[in-house]
Amino acid sequence: MIKKDPSLAKVMGGTDPEHGLVHGLTAGLTNPNGAAWNTGYVTSSGNLLADMRFNVTRESQARVQVSRLYHMTRDEGVRDMLKFLLARETQHQLQFIKAQDELEERYGVVVPGNMNDIQHSEYSHVIMNFSDGEGSRAFENQIAKDGQMFTYQENPEAMGGVPKTKPASSELHNDQG
Repeated sequence: MIKKDPSLAKVMGGTDPEHGLVHGLTAGLTNPNGAAWNTGYVTSSGNLLADMRFNVTRESQARVQVSRLYHMTRDEGVRDMLKFLLARETQHQLQFIKAQDELEERYGVVVPGNMNDIQHSEYSHVIMNFSDGEGSRAFENQIAKDGQMFTYQENPEAMGGVPKTKPASSELHNDQG
């Protein structure tokens, strides 16, 4: 008869032994894989509007994950906690969206703002058809959030010509004797 391993039974039953052994059944400051929380989880681009948009994305992903957890359990206490977390993720998204709207009103919708001096602005509202079908044509003549009209280019052509490159330096490879 094979002796049963209680640790394996716990893992197969959905319990992480580290939760009990290392954290004493309390919350650990780790991700689901046990990696310690650190500032690598924080994103700060230096552009507040870009960061608000990223926060909305992160909160959206959190809601997806919490809702999946909700459907994975039948424990009413856990489900009650997850319902609370879903509500808080909703509030966080709404808060970040409100801040995003205020920043867009003040600075414009494109991040970072006006770059017309360093971009080919004549292409910024051109929808180029690179796909099968005509789905993107639906945007033609619609007004973008920045107030400009979208145009549609049915058969875009390559631009810029053939690149002129120099041979790689012989110091980059060792094929000399």
